[in-house]
Amino acid sequence: EEASGRWRVKLEDGSEVEFESSNLVALDAVKETATRYLPECIGNRRVLENEGNGIYKVIEQRGIGYRMSPDLADRDPTGFAVSLHCVVHGEVSEGWLRVQIPKENMPLNRYRFG
Repeated sequence: EEASGRWRVKLEDGSEVEFESSNLVALDAVKETATRYLPECIGNRRVLENEGNGIYKVIEQRGIGYRMSPDLADRDPTGFAVSLHCVVHGEVSEGWLRVQIPKENMPLNRYRFG
């Protein structure tokens, strides 16, 4: 650290990056996440509505269970789900919304749902 509170880091390619110490985040503050998937459609029925900027609203009356992979049969073993009108953020690829969920928000127990 320089006296000015700025840091200079040399990257593998030889270039240097400078940033202020106020932009640093303690490693213990970085949250671990779990990747889960939600289908955009189930059969021919749309279950997520695109609100823009990676935001999607659940429009399925019964809610939607998270999947471990982009496969309808690969349900999250805890039964973790999102309810009608919940809003989630993620990236869509090939009909699936990929969501990063902070691990502290994940259920610890197994639940049953629809």
